[in-house]
Amino acid sequence: MHERTRAGLSAARARGRMGGRPPLETKDPRVQMTKSLYKDRDHEVKDMCQTLHISRSTLYRYLALPD
Repeated sequence: MHERTRAGLSAARARGRMGGRPPLETKDPRVQMTKSLYKDRDHEVKDMCQTLHISRSTLYRYLALPD
């Protein structure tokens, strides 16, 4: 079973298919909103997370993305 799975993944890669979730783009509106709220320094991190309905780790992941 392990060999067949590996062979299937290799065949998919050869056809140009990659597994996993697509990477988040910096132009995503959620990322832009997060960065603008953080730059204002008017809100606490906890409040931003509640407003955007994201976790603290997601907020910092968005902020780490290049501009």
